[in-house]
Amino acid sequence: MKRIGVATFAWLLVATVTQAGQQPSGPTDVAVSLVNAIVTSNLDGVMAVFADDATAFMPTANAATRLTGKAEIRRAFAALFQNAPPSAPPRSVSPRDLAVQSFSDVAIVTFHLDSAQPVGPGQRAVGRRTLILRRTESGWAVVHLHASTMITAAPQP
Repeated sequence: MKRIGVATFAWLLVATVTQAGQQPSGPTDVAVSLVNAIVTSNLDGVMAVFADDATAFMPTANAATRLTGKAEIRRAFAALFQNAPPSAPPRSVSPRDLAVQSFSDVAIVTFHLDSAQPVGPGQRAVGRRTLILRRTESGWAVVHLHASTMITAAPQP
């Protein structure tokens, strides 16, 4: 299993932004592209990494059951992006603890997301993400996204 630290992940995120328009070449690149697209509310960028037959579990009330296919996944992300109140600050997430497990033409990418948005007094949200990717003739594509969020105690200074 390959683990990548926060600094490396941040560098990969910057590298992905500067190489806009290029096809992600590996599982890590796909994960970085997806996170970048979500942070910037780029719906087409989000959808570019998903296989046509992908499935997803999203941590939102409007997508409480399994989503099947790109059309359902697109609708869920579109709602996520549209439902942000105009006064909301830009999305700010800090991916960490990225791990990649490769099995020939399948890879599993897991990571955590720390959100800067407050949840409640003494609380923080920790996002857990799992991507299952399949290698195709045109590159790696997400065939399943599992996204869950935990509310935990905020770290004490």
